[in-house]
Amino acid sequence: MKYRLLTIAAMLVAAVMLSATSGFSVIPNRIMANVPFSFMVGSTMLPAGEYEFSTPNVNSDYTLLIRQTNGHHSILVQAMPVYEEGSRTVPKTELVFDRVGNKEFLRQVWEAGFQTGDQFLQPRSEREMLAQAGENHMSHRIDAYPVRSQ
Repeated sequence: MKYRLLTIAAMLVAAVMLSATSGFSVIPNRIMANVPFSFMVGSTMLPAGEYEFSTPNVNSDYTLLIRQTNGHHSILVQAMPVYEEGSRTVPKTELVFDRVGNKEFLRQVWEAGFQTGDQFLQPRSEREMLAQAGENHMSHRIDAYPVRSQ
């Protein structure tokens, strides 16, 4: 009886741990996007071009690798999960940018078919620009596409 209770308790703990990690923001596939303008990720400026977004390894739930496909630029950036409203799955794979003045800031990465995406923290420079801009800023989206792992 004691053994059975310990087994049930261990299974419950494992289930809770697995369900807690399932909400983590991880891009399960690689995502590709052609970004036609230079943009900021954190405090790093990246030039226009085609980019690949991926999770570098299974132990990096909050780290995203952003790599220009020509190999000239890459960055590891911390992200946090963001959830689709109403717990729906996202219909399109896309990147969300904030435009403040003449600068573009990468805000979120979403992959179709999932309820969570990746959201990047606002760097101080963006927060200061937003405070000065007031309502003079906008968000816009760029289509991306998943690249399924072989």
